[in-house]
Amino acid sequence: DSALTDYKATRAPAGRDLLRPIIEAFRAEGLRIGLYHSLLDWHHPEFPIDGMHPQRDDAGAIAAAKGRDVSKYADYLHGQVEELLTQFGRIDYMWFDFSYPQRVWGGKGRQDWRSEELLARVRELQPDVVVNDRLDVPGDVTTPEEYQPAAPMAGDDGLWEACQTLNGSWGYDRDNLNWKSPEMIVRMLVDGVSKGGNLLLNVGPNARG
Repeated sequence: DSALTDYKATRAPAGRDLLRPIIEAFRAEGLRIGLYHSLLDWHHPEFPIDGMHPQRDDAGAIAAAKGRDVSKYADYLHGQVEELLTQFGRIDYMWFDFSYPQRVWGGKGRQDWRSEELLARVRELQPDVVVNDRLDVPGDVTTPEEYQPAAPMAGDDGLWEACQTLNGSWGYDRDNLNWKSPEMIVRMLVDGVSKGGNLLLNVGPNARG
């Protein structure tokens, strides 16, 4: 229930905060709490259109967005992260996603997010938190995506995790039947552990959860 925007679950048909009961349910089972937070917010009025944006081919939208100020968006980003790290007790893992300074035109990275400042604030608010490596500055965990490294990957602390999907889609995709076999998933787990890594295995739930 962010105080920084009206674009939130409490203003949607749900009419309530959806994050707190999830965190409380996990914590009640003795599980640690990790939060995924997107650095990209295409809904925000100050987020500049770039080569990753869904309106990247819309000349009218690009022209209308010409005056957008990414520094104002960064203020909002920092504010939302602060809310997440002060309203829900101890947070064990912050999983940011993602930076792309050279990937496309108008790509965004550490200067746009003010990553050094953001990471320092994260560690100030939650001194024991683990942070991944996608702020475009060194983090605690290296996160190769959709591939198994040929050798151990050494981040600042030598921690890494392979981020894998069950079928190549991070969200629910009814028509994607390209499922990894159980044997492949077990082999990925064994492969990662044998190299000192972890397996982050994604499940894309449908509308019924």
